[in-house]
Amino acid sequence: LLAGATEEELTWGGPFAFSPDGQTIAFGSRKQGIVRLWNTTSGNPIAILHEGMESIGTMTFSPDGSLLVVGDANDGQGRLQVWSVLDGILLTTLEGGGAKAVQLAFIDEGRYLLAGMQDGTVRLWGVATELPN
Repeated sequence: LLAGATEEELTWGGPFAFSPDGQTIAFGSRKQGIVRLWNTTSGNPIAILHEGMESIGTMTFSPDGSLLVVGDANDGQGRLQVWSVLDGILLTTLEGGGAKAVQLAFIDEGRYLLAGMQDGTVRLWGVATELPN
């Protein structure tokens, strides 16, 4: 069991993601706009990420596990937040053009972040040029 997790967090089916090494799990809240990180081995909390989103829709870790990208679930927002997993700091916010992201993926060995948006568009950001390392 994950220490500090509420029953609601574990049963309402919000978005979640495992880090590539399997050592960290991230749970997003569709109601509270927060993401909680836990160590999968110990079940101990690592961090709570919260910075102005009302609802979490999707998320993904970078291939090296150092970044967590979180997409806003609210229509008309389309924001993506890029977090440092190591220290729980919000590194940058990317604008998705108003449509919310429904799918996120790092491609080309983590060189690019790809976002499939609800309006049918696809957005691409260069990690080395547009995202902090």
